[in-house]
Amino acid sequence: EAYVFFPIDNRLLEMNVIGLAALANDLISDAIIEGLADWILNADATSTFNGTLGLLEETNAAFIVIMGSGDTSFSNVDNSDLNAMRSNTFKRGRRNGRWLANIEILGVLEDLNREGKVPVVTVGPTGEERIKFQPIIIDEGMPDLSEDGVSKAFLGYGDLKTIFLGMIGGIKIATSTEFLFNKNQTAWRGTINVDVFRKPVKTFTILKTAAS
Repeated sequence: EAYVFFPIDNRLLEMNVIGLAALANDLISDAIIEGLADWILNADATSTFNGTLGLLEETNAAFIVIMGSGDTSFSNVDNSDLNAMRSNTFKRGRRNGRWLANIEILGVLEDLNREGKVPVVTVGPTGEERIKFQPIIIDEGMPDLSEDGVSKAFLGYGDLKTIFLGMIGGIKIATSTEFLFNKNQTAWRGTINVDVFRKPVKTFTILKTAAS
């Protein structure tokens, strides 16, 4: 079970200039989706995350490509690292392959020197940017340049359906005017019953900087 909880001042609800109650329901849904994305990326297998291990915390060497010796910074990434990620991913993972990165890492890839060669980052027919001609998903939960470091996962590639997300009953939203009565606030709560699981196959690969 996971939940989101926050209070809203009753005086604001009474003013109701912007439909605050409806906005609160939307905020709960957004917060839960953001929280699940954080689980998928950063869960550390502790009880806090129900034992889930996120993509960036992966420990199985079969699902990881490590950059070459001395390549201890995100800025050291090159075309051969991207090719290694694709080679490490099963064909069925490449078929629906998506790149997963922070927007700042996309900028690093855009700047790779490929003079006279096909650029790593290209633009698709509808104006969307692609890496190696496959779509890229930008997620704020992925490491940006401020998180640079050794043995750090920062780029993903493969079929995102490698991750199973199970949810029973959807998002349950409830309110209470009694819980925070003495503060003249209404409490909002969103609850879900959920689990996250990775298929134990090489259909998604992460890239990590070298240890030294």
